[in-house]
Amino acid sequence: MNFSEPDWTTRAGRKLQQLADLLAEDKPDRHFEVVVFGSAPISLYVDASHVSADVDLYVSQLGGGQPDEAQVVKDCITRHGLGKGQSAFYIELTPSWVFKAGSDWQPRAQKHQVRNVTFVFPAPLDILIGKLHRLEKKDLSAFELIRPTERDLIARIRDVPGFFRLNLGGEKSAFHANTERLWPLLYGHPINVKKEIIAPALAALEDYEGDDKLDLQRVMNLVEF
Repeated sequence: MNFSEPDWTTRAGRKLQQLADLLAEDKPDRHFEVVVFGSAPISLYVDASHVSADVDLYVSQLGGGQPDEAQVVKDCITRHGLGKGQSAFYIELTPSWVFKAGSDWQPRAQKHQVRNVTFVFPAPLDILIGKLHRLEKKDLSAFELIRPTERDLIARIRDVPGFFRLNLGGEKSAFHANTERLWPLLYGHPINVKKEIIAPALAALEDYEGDDKLDLQRVMNLVEF
């Protein structure tokens, strides 16, 4: 996935430009920062045919925006018929927590401004991390299109150890199970998640001196190991 200028002629690109044009008309004195995740960035940067039924996005407050910006965007989407149930290819405005890629993806993202909207596109591996929570057929297709090296993907997964926390029933998380399911499909052989990912993540905590070390250790105590 080569980060350069997105292909705005794609279906997802045209939909985002339409949203930016409408926001510029409705609120010309405001600026919006919108994070685009899911299949849309892959469509814009890799393969225009890789699309789902919608464009997933949320309104970010990291740019110092006003608290009501998400509601303003939601109202714009609804008023102009861009939302679910209004358009065959629609915009899905979500809370920020729906994009589950860890806490440090922002520095790797690319930003592109259209009118008074800054669209934020997470980096390829961060998009894939988000897809590992579900790993449906279209999610697997994203892995096949981007095809990261094992080394790069393992390194990125090690950065999100909290996703391996046991669920309330004491079973491995969907993220854990999907990581194991992905490896033979993408690389042709299984992976020992405990040895290749969880153990190194635990070892890294020994030398970690951040203010949140205690919280991280508590998280890792809930990891299956």
